[in-house]
Amino acid sequence: MKTFAVWRDKYAVLPFLVILLLWQLPALAQTDTTGTLVGRVTTEDDNLPFEGAIVQLEELGRKATSASDGRYRFNNVPSGTYTLTIDYFGAAPKQLSVTIMGDEQVVRDITLQADWLELEEVMIIGNRAGLMSARNKERIADELKTVVASDAIGQFPDQNIAESLQRLPGVNIERDAGEGRFATVRGLRAEFTNVEIDGVKVGGGEGGDTDAGGTSRSVRLDTISSDILESLEVTKTPTPEMEGDAVGATISLKTLSAFDRGGRSFRFRLEASEQSILKENNIKGTATYTDIFEIGGGELGLAVSATTQDRDIGRTQFNTSPEDVFTGAALDDAGNVVVPEPGDAVFLIPDRLEDVFRTNLRERQAVTFNLDFRPNDNSEYYLRITDAETEQETVRWRNRYDLGGRIGDEGLLTDTDEVLAVGRFTGTLDDADIRKDIRFTSNTETTEVFSIGGVNRIDNWTVDYRAGLSKTRDGDDKFAFRPRWRARDIIVGYQGGTSGGRITEVTPVAGEDDPFDPGDYSLQAFTVTKDVNEDEILSFQFNLEREFADGNALKFGLKTTFRDRTRTNIEENIVDEVENSGIIGDNLGDLADLGVDLVNIGDFSGSPAGLGFMPNINQLNSLFERNRTFLEQTALANESLTNNFDMSEDVNALYLQGTYNFSDTLRFVGGLRVEQTDFDSGAGLFNELIDAQDMSGVPDLVDTSLEVAVDGRKTDYTDVLPRLMLRWEPSDQLIMRFALTSAVQRPDFDDVAPGGNISTDENELDSEPDVGDGTFSRTLSAPGNAELDPARSNQLDIYLTWYPNEDTVLQAGYFRKEIDDFFVKTDLFGEDVRIAGFEFNENNTIDGGFNAATDVSLNAGDAEISGLELSYSQTFSNGFFVSGAWTTVDSEADYGDLRPGRKLPLVGQADNVGNLSVGWENDNMSVRMSASYQDDVFFRVAGASTPELDTSLREATYMDLGIRYNINDNFTVYTDIININEEERIRFFPGLAQPWFEQVEDFGRTVQIGVTGSF
Repeated sequence: MKTFAVWRDKYAVLPFLVILLLWQLPALAQTDTTGTLVGRVTTEDDNLPFEGAIVQLEELGRKATSASDGRYRFNNVPSGTYTLTIDYFGAAPKQLSVTIMGDEQVVRDITLQADWLELEEVMIIGNRAGLMSARNKERIADELKTVVASDAIGQFPDQNIAESLQRLPGVNIERDAGEGRFATVRGLRAEFTNVEIDGVKVGGGEGGDTDAGGTSRSVRLDTISSDILESLEVTKTPTPEMEGDAVGATISLKTLSAFDRGGRSFRFRLEASEQSILKENNIKGTATYTDIFEIGGGELGLAVSATTQDRDIGRTQFNTSPEDVFTGAALDDAGNVVVPEPGDAVFLIPDRLEDVFRTNLRERQAVTFNLDFRPNDNSEYYLRITDAETEQETVRWRNRYDLGGRIGDEGLLTDTDEVLAVGRFTGTLDDADIRKDIRFTSNTETTEVFSIGGVNRIDNWTVDYRAGLSKTRDGDDKFAFRPRWRARDIIVGYQGGTSGGRITEVTPVAGEDDPFDPGDYSLQAFTVTKDVNEDEILSFQFNLEREFADGNALKFGLKTTFRDRTRTNIEENIVDEVENSGIIGDNLGDLADLGVDLVNIGDFSGSPAGLGFMPNINQLNSLFERNRTFLEQTALANESLTNNFDMSEDVNALYLQGTYNFSDTLRFVGGLRVEQTDFDSGAGLFNELIDAQDMSGVPDLVDTSLEVAVDGRKTDYTDVLPRLMLRWEPSDQLIMRFALTSAVQRPDFDDVAPGGNISTDENELDSEPDVGDGTFSRTLSAPGNAELDPARSNQLDIYLTWYPNEDTVLQAGYFRKEIDDFFVKTDLFGEDVRIAGFEFNENNTIDGGFNAATDVSLNAGDAEISGLELSYSQTFSNGFFVSGAWTTVDSEADYGDLRPGRKLPLVGQADNVGNLSVGWENDNMSVRMSASYQDDVFFRVAGASTPELDTSLREATYMDLGIRYNINDNFTVYTDIININEEERIRFFPGLAQPWFEQVEDFGRTVQIGVTGSF
């Protein structure tokens, strides 16, 4: 049932805006002379700014809030003497008198003091101060906002922004190699959340769906260190002036300004760490400097931050694959394997298992450079530069076991000869293949953000403007090479289940390949790859605000955004050319004659004993480097441009926003945002590879490649987005917020890229493998769907915040979102390909339709998501403190023909997400134990005929411990243990008759020690 029936008429908000404008007409006509009151709220001893302090003119009932530099401002103040009250949560209120005469501008600075402010010599403040700073920013906001202040960031062992966000209500994160990478807000995946740095939109660097759950619109949050930020904010109810594409939330990252520190300051961090799997020493260093200079009667603020980190990570994986099938086998009363009949109870045999060990060697550097010039109290100009880079070398060693049970159309066993034994979670097969491959990639991820702008205040008018540019790149530095070798017809035993598995037996068969002899692993493939994804966003915006009496205001703004998204992808198998050249020989054993030793990785990778031998990666790379020119030129000669694209997306936006104070306790903020989008997908290619078996009678079709050009799509559409919210403060201890908002989510770039890959393979004879039977299976991979429509959402939020005393905050909120035309990516098999509009290859011909379509993106139906958010934080007089949050989410999504007549959760949703932090501190020391919990996450929806292959991410709890000791006012030493309980990341198939894992990843724990200084 749709809750927002009236709200869906986008113009229903217009009468509210007309009434709001009429309310302001008397104020527009006012002619009385009024003055201006400005000032700063700072600490009593050190002149450090307070952000979020509420400053009130008692006689007028008007309120202002202090900005990050402590400044506050009142326009339109009639002549007279007033009582000025300053309220900052966690500090004692303060009152003073101020007199305004005529049209003068009066400057009144205010100092505050609190018992918990231990700020002599500008030392880093503790847990309580960080909580107070964030709570005050949240308290004064009109919209629903959650804040993490820089001082609170430093109290957790978080490595990056994503890990800092996991401490907030309704947020859980996706991890890569144990590090946080993407943020999911209220059950909506990362692509539904807008990310900004200093007000500039940041693009997504990744290409397509990733193992960590990201897409090409998902912004990676592991590239930028949290050490160089002043604060980060998550806004869940967007105002009209905010971007339209914020169905999930807007994450705002704010870098440091010199005015945030009040003058000259210097801070640093030195850290060493070690991960339990790879056991390498890692080093991290961070430094921040600020200063303010007097120039021509004004002030110039300089803030510079820099960080560098080396982090080496090892991880083990044991995998099946989401596109793999399972064979159903049965046992008779005597325990013999038999061919089952449809409807029989069966045991499942995975088609493929993988034993993987990866190393990720990551070097991160980031720098921010900010200039702020304030010639007077009414004007300010700024330049902000953020440049972050991650250089990563990744090595993957993999043993892949192709178990190869024969299956028919019903997914049931057709040939018992190959299955020696089977049980609920065990099995042994005697016709398995073992593939060994090694992949080395070297890539660089960069995020560059530039902004220049200013703010001018003229009487009751405020104008601000900004030009911004963000560039993100995720690309290989050079071509990567992946050789693969195969041994055939081997007996393999396995053990599986929901929590992982292992290979229990590897036995050679007489007269067949010996899995323990490298010479029996023949070269099967040699793949050359290079992938570069770039996202560039250029924007210009202008805002004009008129403030009226009683703090009311009207605001108007324009923004133009030009976005260019490109991908250059090369993936070519040149095994024939490599075999003919003799570069790496015909089998794995030949490498010894080429100066490449085989090493045993079993001791540290978990590979089965005796099968851990793999090429020495350094020696193998040297061999490739000596032959790089030949390998690259060969790949380029065969290059397909299928996966390349160059897209543009231009958005023109305007908005009208009004603020009206019904009283000093009830405020309305609302208006309308209109966004017009022009999108051009560019042209593309379909690439078809035809592979006929030997002796099939069609030798001319062996390794044939065809390319067909396809047109792109140009489209434009307009979204009208009403947004209304009320903030009611019935008492000093209670705040209620109500919001009705709307947002849009544009399709993922990779999902609409024209083109795709077609693989046409001749089927083998059951009686003679490698001999064709004259029929063909055709698979369409990653076909772009240029007809995807944007998803649109209408949203309700009701939130209650209670401050029973200056040490405690409790919050409870309800939210609901109704999303039309949400996106789903899936794999389709058999007749299911018709769901995506493709023809089914019913007769298995070489030029028919398709037998399968993988990575297909579709507009599904409607989805509804609702939930309850609870949070609590409290500090006690004895030094103990506690904070936590719990979010319960429920969603129902109509996946159309993928699940006719059924409702499923939204992909990416966990029913419950929570975090808890408990600790103690005094003037010299603090101890904190923190935990983040996520329930099972619905990770991927499978095709209509294979609902049992839907995948979920298993529930997990990640626990961290942090201890800090203040040596003196300037220096603090600390130690952290990350993932102290060594939680694993497990994906599984919950719908199978016997639940089975898809991937089990272990990344161990990390211990780090360090020292911080502040001057």
